[in-house]
Amino acid sequence: MATFELSLRRRFRASAPSYRTFIQVFCKRVCERKSHCLLTRWFVFAPSLVFSSTICPSLDEIEKEFPVEQQKATPVIVPHGGRIVAISYRDKEVVRDGMVIEQRPTMVQIIDGGKSRELTLADEDHEMCFLGSRAVSLPPAKEGGKTAVIDYTDHGIRKDDIVLMVMGGSGAFFAFALSKRLESLGGGGVYWIGSTLFKRLCDEHKLDRSKLKAVDDVGKRTEVTFDHIALPKLFELAAPQFHRVTARERDLILLQDVVRRRREAMDARMACAHRVRQRMKKLAYCVQDAYPEGGVKVSIEQGVANDAMLKLFEKEEHQIEAELKKLLHGLAVWKVFEPIEGVGELTAGPLIVAIGDINRFPSASQLKAFLGVHTLKRDGSKFEKGETPTVGNSMFARRRQGQLSNWNQEGRQSLYLIANQFQVYRKNSPWGLVAQEVKKRFLATHPTPQVWVKDAAGVVIRQVNLVEGQCKRIQGGWEVVHDDGAVEAVKGVTKFNPAHINRMVAWRTMTKFVEWLYSAWKATEAGKELPPLPYLTTAAELAGVQKAA
Repeated sequence: MATFELSLRRRFRASAPSYRTFIQVFCKRVCERKSHCLLTRWFVFAPSLVFSSTICPSLDEIEKEFPVEQQKATPVIVPHGGRIVAISYRDKEVVRDGMVIEQRPTMVQIIDGGKSRELTLADEDHEMCFLGSRAVSLPPAKEGGKTAVIDYTDHGIRKDDIVLMVMGGSGAFFAFALSKRLESLGGGGVYWIGSTLFKRLCDEHKLDRSKLKAVDDVGKRTEVTFDHIALPKLFELAAPQFHRVTARERDLILLQDVVRRRREAMDARMACAHRVRQRMKKLAYCVQDAYPEGGVKVSIEQGVANDAMLKLFEKEEHQIEAELKKLLHGLAVWKVFEPIEGVGELTAGPLIVAIGDINRFPSASQLKAFLGVHTLKRDGSKFEKGETPTVGNSMFARRRQGQLSNWNQEGRQSLYLIANQFQVYRKNSPWGLVAQEVKKRFLATHPTPQVWVKDAAGVVIRQVNLVEGQCKRIQGGWEVVHDDGAVEAVKGVTKFNPAHINRMVAWRTMTKFVEWLYSAWKATEAGKELPPLPYLTTAAELAGVQKAA
């Protein structure tokens, strides 16, 4: 008699009829095979069933009887039989003016057999001993006292534990270690949820995750979050929203750290080079007995080239870049970026880190909004379902004075660099040809630059064409000669001039690139071929265009 668990946890939230249909089909197949099936228990923290059966139908066989709309996510096997371990990871100390003003230990809640226990991990030594299920020795509180010992043998990580955490921050590395530990034990797993989604779902389900503190020494009221209390309750209510930390997620955690270190090394190298140039420039004036050989600029560049500290920064940056390339080549998604001309490891790395797990975006539209390449209304609001963007009522997303952008800045910066490659340096590459096609379509739609005249409320009241030979730039606007010979001074916003068209081409190309990237990333994870590029619909057409270029 074998015991196994059928979990109905899905990447997309399934409906109650879907659960009922699954159970009905499963029981029907068991009866047809005349096998003995015993429902042993419900799994408390996820919608799943545990069966004991000698002969069981395969999950693939059952899925074939589901309607198409119920096959959006496949039932998966998840660990069971262990404890629920919810962790709220926090930085251990709050330092102000060089003094520790607050201790912030990592909080842990362990639920075992309906009983709950809370642990406080004061520092990294406690976390390592909790991870390894061993005792930690603490120094005596005062001289001559006894050494305190905290034993995590019974309450540390065990096989089959289900660990719940909130994604991101410094806690990602603790999730990395927990995932590796449970993998080595041969059971259990780490499941995490995005911080924004976690807060939203807590609000929807009215889960209290905060407690008001007393007023601190500067009169500021702060809140201390207790995510380890809310996580098990939310896992019970919305288990499909949690994602397991696997080898892919661990690689992304390492990649994120390498990208951050490279940025810091690059900033340090640039700052050091600036300091060296400023120093050599000042020293040039101190040499009064002889004019610097080759001139002041040559002596400055020689000083920069020979500076020992700057060489160390450059060496460190090169080592980090080599580590970044090695990590990227080990990721499955690199197969998507590798054939793209103009997109190397140093450009793709920050973009991959910004996106993280492609499965957390239900659609390409949400990925576009996350990276800031979506289209908005003129007032900055989003288009509703069914509304079509048109000229005059739509604009590309951009930062505006007095408004905060809600997209990922690092991901959008990476797309800006990629667009520059396609438009300037890789015009004859496949994506460069896509950019050229986008430009042709924009020029066909907007052949003539225009001046948009607005009223006091900022509403466009008319559009004046700037025909070549009939307009002249003046201070504050344009002088336009109409067909009837009348001359008019027009003030407003200039649209569809070459600079504006190039900006539009850049972001429209990136919109198409992100749509393609979403499909290509999904196809790579599913083991399918990459989709064709937009406007270059077939491989034969692409090959012909490349050959002609």
